Formats: sequence, structure tokens, C-alpha cells
Amino acid sequence: MSVDETIDRNRRNRGVVRAAVRNVIKSVEAELAKELPDIEVLQDKLNILVERETDLQTLDETINGQIKLVELEREVEHELEYSDSIIRCKGKIRKFIDKHRCSNVDAAVITRQINNTKLPRIVLDKFGGDIKKFHEFWPSFEAAVHDNPSLTRVEKFNYLISLLIGDAARAISG
Repeated sequence: MSVDETIDRNRRNRGVVRAAVRNVIKSVEAELAKELPDIEVLQDKLNILVERETDLQTLDETINGQIKLVELEREVEHELEYSDSIIRCKGKIRKFIDKHRCSNVDAAVITRQINNTKLPRIVLDKFGGDIKKFHEFWPSFEAAVHDNPSLTRVEKFNYLISLLIGDAARAISG
């Protein structure tokens, strides 16, 4: 494969990633325009943007090392446009999430922050599937994990999996 074909292949790959970035940004804008935007959807979009940003940076660096010097300025200008778009979109998402989290913090959390009280780490009991012990497991899991707005659904599920043993773990395994 010639150098020109390699550059063309990398540019096409980058074009696909850039299109994906544009689609994510459009979907973020659509979500933020809703009356009640979904924080978990926005968090997922933020994670995707972070990944795509890394992909673009890698492709840009590869292409910049392959192209002629006279093309470099134009390439970098386009790279910066996409980078700026990604940064602005990530900022909008983070601002919305931070604002939402601040408005949903309950008084107990605020009191702890004001007092700067260091609480001991909570260790949650594991659940093995005994229905008689579920009423002991669920309230603590619900308070510490399930109702925690700072965790994504995936994180919550991973915490749940880590706390299941025996029959309960087998019940949800693949």
C-alpha cells in the first residue's frame, strides 16, 4: 500500500469518527432541549465523546505524521474545530449534570459537607439468594447504590453483581 493510500485510508477512518462525533453532539443537543433531560443518557454520551476524542487525536497524529508540510496547517485547523466542538459539548453535559446533582442533594449530604465530617466506609453485606435475608440486603444496597444519582446504571449493576454470591449470582450470570 502506498503512502497516499495509507493517508487516504486514515482520512476516511477519521471521517467516520468525525461523523459519529457530529451525531453524538446532535443527540446531546436534542436531549438537553427536552423538558426533562435524562442524566444517564447524557453521561453515556459524555463517555462516548471522551472515547471518540481519543480516537480522533490518534488518527490526527497519525495523519499529521504522514502528510506534507504544506497540508499541515489546514489539517490542524480542521482538527481544532472538531476538538473545540467536543470540548464545548462535554462542557454543556458536565454543567447540566453538575447543576442537576447539586439540586438533588439531600440535606443530610449538605450537612456532612458543611461539617466536613469523615464517615467510615460502608461495607455492604453480600446476598446469596435467601429470600428471608433480602429485606436486610436491599435497603442498604438501595440507599448506598441504587438511589445514588452520581452512579450510572452500568456502575449500579456492577456493584450489584459484586455483592451477589451463590444462587443469587448464578441467577443473573450468563
